[in-house]
Amino acid sequence: MTKDFIPPAGKPPPDAAIKAAANDPGVAASRAPSDREIKKLLADYFSRKYDETVRQHLAAEATTSFTRWIIAAIGAALFAAPFIKVIITAETDRQLIGQQEGQLFLLPGFLLLLIAATTPIWRQGWMMPLALSIAVAALDLYVFKVGHVGIIYALLVLAAGVLLWDVRSFVGAKRKPKSVMEFEAQIDIWTERQLRNLITQARKDLPIDEGRLAGDDVVLLKSFPKADRLNKSDVLARIGTDNVPRMSPVGLAAFDFGPDDVLVFEGAVDLNTTKAVYMRVHQFAYRHIAAVSWSSDVWPPKVSAAIPQRAASGGDAARGGHGGTGPKADRASVLRRDELQIRLSSQHLVTLVFRDGSLSERLANRPFERIEKMDRIKEVWGKLTAGRKQSTV
Repeated sequence: MTKDFIPPAGKPPPDAAIKAAANDPGVAASRAPSDREIKKLLADYFSRKYDETVRQHLAAEATTSFTRWIIAAIGAALFAAPFIKVIITAETDRQLIGQQEGQLFLLPGFLLLLIAATTPIWRQGWMMPLALSIAVAALDLYVFKVGHVGIIYALLVLAAGVLLWDVRSFVGAKRKPKSVMEFEAQIDIWTERQLRNLITQARKDLPIDEGRLAGDDVVLLKSFPKADRLNKSDVLARIGTDNVPRMSPVGLAAFDFGPDDVLVFEGAVDLNTTKAVYMRVHQFAYRHIAAVSWSSDVWPPKVSAAIPQRAASGGDAARGGHGGTGPKADRASVLRRDELQIRLSSQHLVTLVFRDGSLSERLANRPFERIEKMDRIKEVWGKLTAGRKQSTV
């Protein structure tokens, strides 16, 4: 039996399993950034703006480190200058170090070394340490009455300008963004939680017997959402650093293997709103499984570069130039579709897609892995075929 359901608005409360996971110290420790931040950053992740944020932060860290080394080097050079002069110049008396001529270099050198060694002031970037260093130069000129007073004021104005360069750095602490790889791991944990929330909603809103889809034996598989239920232009997708696609909406297939029958729940959740896009449930006896099949399709086939290609016709060009050569033909050649089909004796089909390069333009530019691990797919395959064999004995 099959039933479709378009869910009402509203967010289902998490079930006991989700609460237990939320209270697990290991899970809680791995949830930074918070769920709200992940939700806010998802659009940036799919558009690759998040990558730019990470690059900018790494560049700022490099600039800060470089500035710190420069200030330390200048401070060391100034502090060592009087000692070097005494050593290399025979006629220079050691008393120079304690005189104004020596202190003129020792004081700023010591203060610059102190600035370079004080880690807390570098946590917000290079602006404050650089401003302090400029202020040290102004202090040195003022204390030892060296240079025109206008230079001192100019240095103080410059120090203030550097401090105001990025006021946000001093208003609140900046959180270091996770690397793209680390953020993807957080997305996966968060997505798993949303999919389990979807199962909780299905148990509440669909005509499922009490106790089904609730045990530890339920197998959850991520899948591509049903293309015929979505507008292709609304699908956000990206191939991750691990070559696995991540998308919104994201599909789900949950298998509950009973002693005599199988209950399969299909659904998809929009990660932007955390609401279900569609839900569907199938329930059938093992004896009604006519076949379990797997298909992997690649289209169109790659053509050897040694064979001259005819120019794309107007129809080919309108379809993306698949009949010609060039970048568009290369991109089209990596489109691939992997799907699992459960065919029932009633000719009803349960189809799950685990790789589909045609669903989003962002997935059509290079090969990528399945959205779910093959080991978990094999687990479902094995239980389906084993139940089918046992029912025919």
